[in-house]
Amino acid sequence: MSTSAQSSNRSRRIVLGSSSPRRKGFVEQLFPRDEILIEAPADDRERDLTSLTERSEIEAGVLEIAAAKATQVASQLGEQPYDALITADTAVVVPFGENRWHVLGKPEPDRFPQQVRGWFRELLLGRSHQVLTGVCVCTGAGEIQSQIVATDVEFSEADEQELEWYLATGESLGKAGGYAIQGLGSCFVRQLRGSLSNVVGLPLRETRELVENLTAGR
Repeated sequence: MSTSAQSSNRSRRIVLGSSSPRRKGFVEQLFPRDEILIEAPADDRERDLTSLTERSEIEAGVLEIAAAKATQVASQLGEQPYDALITADTAVVVPFGENRWHVLGKPEPDRFPQQVRGWFRELLLGRSHQVLTGVCVCTGAGEIQSQIVATDVEFSEADEQELEWYLATGESLGKAGGYAIQGLGSCFVRQLRGSLSNVVGLPLRETRELVENLTAGR
C-alpha cells in the first residue's frame, strides 16, 4: 500500500487541551471518541483580564490565553502526532459607559459568595451581558486558526432569597461570570441570542469548522 493511501485511511487525532468536562463533552459530540485525546495544560494559571475595558483588548486577551494553552499542551505532547489541537478560553463581559466593558472571570474560591453576589446585584440581574469564547485550533505542522465567538445573554430580575439559594449551591465556583447556564444558572436567563454552547465554554459550529478547515484531506 502506498504511503498516501495509508495516510488517507488512518484516523485523525484530535487533542482537546482542557480539563473542562463540559468542553470534553462537546468535543465528544463533534468527533468520534477514538479520535480524541484529552491533554489538559499542566499549569492552569491564566492571564488576568479584569483590568481591561477596551473591547479589542479583551478579545485579544481571550485569544492570547487560548493560544498560550495550545503552546503549553503542544509542548506536553512532545513528539506525539496529532492533526488538530483545540484550546479555548471564556470570559463574561458587561457593558458600561460608552464602549467600555467589565470583564468577569472565574470567582476566587476563598471569597466567591461575596464576589458573585456583587456581580449579580450590580452587573448581571435585570441586564444584558455577553459571553466571549476564544477558540484556537492548531495542527502538528504549526498551522493555526482562531476565532472569537460572542453570545448575548439577558438576565431577569431576582430577589435576595433566590440569589442566596443559588450561591448556596456552589455552582458559581470555576465558572466565568459566576454562573453555569447549563445548570441552575439557567433560572436567571430571560433571553439568549447566539450560541448556547459558546456560553457553556465551546461554540460547537465554529469549533467544528476550524478543525475541518485545518484537517481537510487528512
